[in-house]
Amino acid sequence: MLEEYMLDFGYDMEEINLVKNSYKLAEYNKGTLLYNLKNLINFLRKNGVTNNEIIYITTILPNIISTSIENIKLNIYELNNFCFNKLYSFNLIKKYPYILELSIQKIKNKFECFEDLGFEQKNIIAILQNDPTLLGKDNFLIRKRFKFFLDNKFDRSKLIKVICEFPAIIDCNSTQINKKIEDFSKMGFNKKEFIKLINLFPDLLLTKKSLLTEKFADLIEYGFSETNIINIIKKAPYLLNKYYLDNMKEKLKCLSNLGFNNDDIISIICINPFIALYSKDLIINNFNNIKSLGYSNIEIYKMIKNAPIILSYDAKNMQEKIIFYKSINLGEVLVFDSKVLTYSLQLIKKRYEFMTKIKMIIINIDNYDILFLNDTKFFEKFNITKDEILKG
Repeated sequence: MLEEYMLDFGYDMEEINLVKNSYKLAEYNKGTLLYNLKNLINFLRKNGVTNNEIIYITTILPNIISTSIENIKLNIYELNNFCFNKLYSFNLIKKYPYILELSIQKIKNKFECFEDLGFEQKNIIAILQNDPTLLGKDNFLIRKRFKFFLDNKFDRSKLIKVICEFPAIIDCNSTQINKKIEDFSKMGFNKKEFIKLINLFPDLLLTKKSLLTEKFADLIEYGFSETNIINIIKKAPYLLNKYYLDNMKEKLKCLSNLGFNNDDIISIICINPFIALYSKDLIINNFNNIKSLGYSNIEIYKMIKNAPIILSYDAKNMQEKIIFYKSINLGEVLVFDSKVLTYSLQLIKKRYEFMTKIKMIIINIDNYDILFLNDTKFFEKFNITKDEILKG
């Protein structure tokens, strides 16, 4: 009867034997086990536990079948009184049935361990909800691994944030972490860069695959070298975000549709990888915006290859800059030196006014670069500060 009932419920024979032959249940007769199991199933079902979850709980912790429902209720009541509400308590049981064998004092000790490390109670609850197996981890080991991260120059507040997001990082031992540091070092990342990446994307510590082959297969297939990709990550680590990685092919296709060849696209993204963070519509609109101001496709290609960042600028701001430079006969300059578009228009207008009206200098294609001297060199040449220029 017991086996038939369990088979009908959804257990397979391996699971049935695992439950029946467990140390504590072996002393019970089948009739008692069947009675206890039915009571347990009814109780768990009433509290939102599915059949598959019940099978998991009872195969992980067969002794629960011999535990009275009243004792289980008492354990849950103690969890509720401590800091876990009823829903949280049952979610913990589903993920980590062993919690029913832990004393409340042991759970309190776990909270104290995390609090000593700087975690707030709400964060501890979230961490244990995410990875309740930490309840069974030795507190000394947790402190030791946390200290290892601090010894490796991780900022405490950032480390707490990282662990809240990915509690499994506590399972990373010193050998695993040192191996990751070594792997990233071989790719060209120093420890400071490695820590920055882990703070942003903690899952990099957990993956066993190569960063390049797992995250950037599309770019490698497109023709980017490993050195290209590493430099791109250093400049724009947010590209590791799954959303941007999933849209990488679309961005490459967008640039290709605008007329850029593969080599141009690789060059543009290597110079300014933030382009891969921009929306496709923004890239297209800015390209067409420049074109509407009288530049040919070939001229725009030159401008963007020279200063890819202009693809990210507000369309209105770009129009104002281009119209101004055309009005002072420097429109041609933008084609071969489009970096001038990255300067503050307010400052350049004031400098132009100062030089043409006060210094009586005629600005043209041969000497336009004096408009774009840095503040120190401009002061050395004209003995006037940036603040004075802007006030003039």
